[in-house]
Amino acid sequence: VFFFSSRRRHTRCREVSWARRCVQETEGEDKISAELEEKYNMLEDYIASQTQEDVIQVRVQQLGIAKVLVNVHKKSMVVLVKASTNIGEAYLNAKYYPQAFEHLTNALKINSTLLSTIEETKQYHAHILTLLGRCYMEGGNTEDALELLEKSLKMNKAILGEDDFSNCSILTIMAHVYIKKKQYDQAISQPVSYTHLRAHETSLHLVCRLLLEKKKT
Repeated sequence: VFFFSSRRRHTRCREVSWARRCVQETEGEDKISAELEEKYNMLEDYIASQTQEDVIQVRVQQLGIAKVLVNVHKKSMVVLVKASTNIGEAYLNAKYYPQAFEHLTNALKINSTLLSTIEETKQYHAHILTLLGRCYMEGGNTEDALELLEKSLKMNKAILGEDDFSNCSILTIMAHVYIKKKQYDQAISQPVSYTHLRAHETSLHLVCRLLLEKKKT
């Protein structure tokens, strides 16, 4: 009986020791995870004042952090989707189209697996489609560009509504595709809100506004 009781005491000690180690390890992992997230956010703040080439290097670092957060610390796959999208957009803005296509396609593939379970991924899906549409456009593949942009527009309208300004951004990229195809009538006929264009004009919107004004004259 004494031997059995002693064994039980030792077993309980081992269980307590194991539980304590688990808690300590979890706390350590949480601390590392928090530090990585803080570094990721600091890099995001750093981007604003950087050149396109420097932005790419920052996005590379962020993607590496995102992979560790997801694969090691079991954070949401959304983290990896956004990091992949960001680096894809950075390559796109710097005119590195093959690299942009690779990362944006990967982001779209991962995001597709999350659409049924995470609501925010639906709007982000439209954003990725828009960037891929731009990528195809810049690469000269206007047909696939229009197909992706039409999907993006349909999804964006379904989520945010027919009159949301973000629709205008997609439509202006579509107008640029038609301009590349030299189909100026199609570019002009895009149902872009004239009021929205004047109120939120960017270099992309300016093209559509000028085309609309040309049509009026």
